[in-house]
Amino acid sequence: MTEFETELRQQVAEAYRALQAAQADDEPGAIKAYSQRMGYLVEVAEEHGVDLAELELSAHAQ
Repeated sequence: MTEFETELRQQVAEAYRALQAAQADDEPGAIKAYSQRMGYLVEVAEEHGVDLAELELSAHAQ
């Protein structure tokens, strides 16, 4: 895995955890922002052929 793929996967995981936290706290502005961030990161991954399917997305993962 390249440094780019590693960084991208890490950013997706961080954005996902932040989105989960925003949803738990019922923060509409943050939910919208993190949803858009997730969408952007997924688009970047698709454009560069980075597979996110095996990425562990958990609020407890670090």
